[in-house]
Amino acid sequence: MKLCLKYHMVLIAALVWLLPLNSFATTPKNIHVSILPQKYFVERIGGKLVNVDVLVKPGKSPATYSPSPDQIKKLAASDIYFRIGVPFENSFLEKILSISSMIIVDTRKNIVLRRMETHHHDGKNKNTGIGNDPHIWMNPVLVKIQAHTIFTALSNLDPDNNDIYKKNYILFTNELDELDNRLKTAFKHLKTKNLFVFHPSFGYLTDAYNLKQIAVESMGKAPKGKTLSSIIKQAKKQKAKVIFAQPQFDRNAAQKIASAINGVVMFIDPLAYDYIANMENIAQTITRALK
Repeated sequence: MKLCLKYHMVLIAALVWLLPLNSFATTPKNIHVSILPQKYFVERIGGKLVNVDVLVKPGKSPATYSPSPDQIKKLAASDIYFRIGVPFENSFLEKILSISSMIIVDTRKNIVLRRMETHHHDGKNKNTGIGNDPHIWMNPVLVKIQAHTIFTALSNLDPDNNDIYKKNYILFTNELDELDNRLKTAFKHLKTKNLFVFHPSFGYLTDAYNLKQIAVESMGKAPKGKTLSSIIKQAKKQKAKVIFAQPQFDRNAAQKIASAINGVVMFIDPLAYDYIANMENIAQTITRALK
């Protein structure tokens, strides 16, 4: 009886000692990002220490997205918002800052931005005044820079878990190095270097691997008239047989061009969540099409 009572007293004492530890369990930080690839980046570094919400849901396009009042309210209550430079961010950030103490981190930091391209009547892509190209995640080397920005922001917000963030960051960047090497190998021996793409989302990818994107759309709009005729003429001259399109955009214009050159439309999605698997899938699709 005495032994049994002693055992229970020891057990109760142990439970009482553990209770305060549970009360200090880390609450995940509330993070917002603009697009799905960013969610993947933050979750790779933050793991279970972050709760990440994405503004542009699957199947939607950042080019036409506008946040709902509920999303803005939820965003304002976040710990950090990682922006990436897509146009819709500018429309509400000033408003958010006036009502929220949320930290805004620009993941374009330390990245040299390229200008957006558009198709002109002379059949050439030209840099225009329509702004910087926000698609920086299409180059894994630039994602490494973003990853460091994310790691630094999370560590500053939650220094007690710096070791966890650092370990995850190192693992992730090692995988990005491996991805970069695989992409170099995949694109190295392509005979054709020109990618006819509907929306110019792939400039950072083509710049990195000695390819060239030729944009089908003009100033954010589907081509018509002389512009459409110019693109078809250029595609025929270069014996192009594939028009690459994103599932988030209207496929009619891409299909019209493909039909005119007796080619096909192939879909590649720069906005998929699983970044590394998706980039490998994009590389495989491009190499199959251009070999």
